[in-house]
Amino acid sequence: MIFAWLSIVSRETMKHAFSRRSRNVLPFYRSSCIMMHRSLSIRRCLVPMSHEDYMLEALSEAEKCFASFDVPVGCVIVDASGTIIGRGRNRREYGQDATAHAEVEAIKDACTHTHSWRLDGCTLYVTLEPCPMCAGAIMNARISEVQYGAREPNTGCCGSVLNLFWERFPYRPKIYGGILAEASQNMLDRFFGGIRNNAAKSQNRNL
Repeated sequence: MIFAWLSIVSRETMKHAFSRRSRNVLPFYRSSCIMMHRSLSIRRCLVPMSHEDYMLEALSEAEKCFASFDVPVGCVIVDASGTIIGRGRNRREYGQDATAHAEVEAIKDACTHTHSWRLDGCTLYVTLEPCPMCAGAIMNARISEVQYGAREPNTGCCGSVLNLFWERFPYRPKIYGGILAEASQNMLDRFFGGIRNNAAKSQNRNL
C-alpha cells in the first residue's frame, strides 16, 4: 500500500503542477517538488525508481532554469545500480556559454563523480530531445541508453530532424522518447508564453 501511495503522490502532484490551467504554477510547483523529493527519497529505500521517477528528477532540474531565464531543460544520469551520478540543466544564458546544455552539464558532473570519461552502462534522462552537440557528447561518453521527454522539432537528433544515433558511428546508445513528454512540453510552453507576454507588455508601454 505504501508503494502505491508514494507513486500516486509523485504523479498526481506533478500532473497538477504541470497543468495549463493551474494558477500560480511556479510557487505550487516548488512546493510540490519538495513533496515529490520527500516521497522519492523514501521510495529509493524501498523500491527501485521507474523511468518516470528519474524524469521527474530531470524536470526538477529544468524548473531551476526559470531563475536565470534559460530555456527549461533538465537532465540526470543514472548508473547501472540506479543511482543518480550526474545532474545538469541548461545554463546557456546564465553563463553566456553556448555549450552549457543540460546534457553536457550532466555528463561533466557524472564524469567528475566517477573519475572517468566513460559512462558505460549509464542511462541519461533529459526533458527535451538532444541536439547535435549533445548527441555527440552522449556517444563520446559511451552512455548506453537515452530517455527523453518532449520532441525538439528544430534541432532534435533522435528522429525529429534526423537521427544521429542511426548513423554508422562505432557507438550507438538505445533511444527512447516520450517519457513525461506532456509535462516537459508544458514547462517549455509556459516559459516561451511568458516571454511573449512580457514582449507584448513592453510593446504596449511603448505605444
